[in-house]
Amino acid sequence: MVGAPIGLTVGNLARPTIDGSPAAQAQAIAAHAGQYLFSSVADAAGFALLGALGVGIAMLLPGRGGRFGTIGALLTVIGGVVMGGAVLTSSFVQAAIPASLAPQVQPVIESNAALGGLFDFALVAAVGGLLGAVGLLIGRPVPIWLTVLLIVSILISNFGGGLLGAVLSLPFLVVTALLAGALIRRSPAPEPQPLERTRTAAVA
Repeated sequence: MVGAPIGLTVGNLARPTIDGSPAAQAQAIAAHAGQYLFSSVADAAGFALLGALGVGIAMLLPGRGGRFGTIGALLTVIGGVVMGGAVLTSSFVQAAIPASLAPQVQPVIESNAALGGLFDFALVAAVGGLLGAVGLLIGRPVPIWLTVLLIVSILISNFGGGLLGAVLSLPFLVVTALLAGALIRRSPAPEPQPLERTRTAAVA
């Protein structure tokens, strides 16, 4: 569950500064292609692992709130995987463009409606996380303050990149770690095997 915020935090910290006009962005990507690809892979892994968070929340809700947890898990899996794939695809395409052609090709990539639609799946993953939070509020498997912190972390994690994005991801990291701990505590412990049965199996 903590893999998602770790990946997103690493991606934000490792990403080179890319701003300005499309031509300036293309030149920055070409100049820092390796760093850009590393940050993109970390981002993609973080988005893809959002599904694990959604599934973990659903596992905390076997009864009340379970429907919200299940729907939320489905949306986070779909949204996270598609978003991660979009990040990888666009990043590798941009990094593979020769520096001489980048200023002409970069605006075409940014204006691609199909690729832009894939990036909208980040919103699908966020809605899934919020539905899971609603399920937590109904089922109460964790304290209310933890669910409120989950909602806040989802809402603020989409603002800013770089160092600011990494800082805004920290509450998300804390929340997922606490939710993972709650899930581990709720997992049934293995039943001890009777001593006589163990001896019989050993003799056999």
